[in-house]
Amino acid sequence: MSVVEQVPIDTLPDRETEGRSAVYRIYGDGGRLLYIGSSERPRQRWHEHRSRTVWWPLARTYSLTWLASREAAYRAEELAVASEAPEFNRVWLPSQPRGVRFIDELAKEVQRVTNALDEVERIADPEARVRAKSKIMAAQVKRNKEWARERKELVIQLWDGGNGLSYRQIADRLGIKLSTVQDIFRGYTGSGTVRPKVKTEEPS
Repeated sequence: MSVVEQVPIDTLPDRETEGRSAVYRIYGDGGRLLYIGSSERPRQRWHEHRSRTVWWPLARTYSLTWLASREAAYRAEELAVASEAPEFNRVWLPSQPRGVRFIDELAKEVQRVTNALDEVERIADPEARVRAKSKIMAAQVKRNKEWARERKELVIQLWDGGNGLSYRQIADRLGIKLSTVQDIFRGYTGSGTVRPKVKTEEPS
């Protein structure tokens, strides 16, 4: 994929795609790589990023490369994220063997949190145990709202207006139930249209 000159972030991408998809890189001050994405409609994606992403105010320039198909763009995006490690990407896991190490570290972190919760269960004094559990539950109520919001944003991004991953693919990638993905889209309105009936198969 050829290198494309960076242009100011306020210069909107082309509307015309002619069946192609674009891989884009968004940069902050000093060439700081903030995000890599792909879309058939990058101009629409600009508006989505502007309204949904916390990092958009940091964006200064971007580069754009058009590829022949959506599949080619997804593959290029995956490889680019794995090799260039943009600061705010959460979609693609790095490719093997780096991906294996990433997943191993993630599993270790989850296990560490689980072990800490197990220690709370082992507190002998009933009052101390309940106090500890109450504090954890209260803290988690606040986190659940933010975590659910972040999950929703990522699910919608992966779906990409019907041109990205299917519901089932999203559920598999994120390790969540298919019904959870379906619930996110029930009543969801994006780009001025209401989401049609549930789609679980591969996107066309």
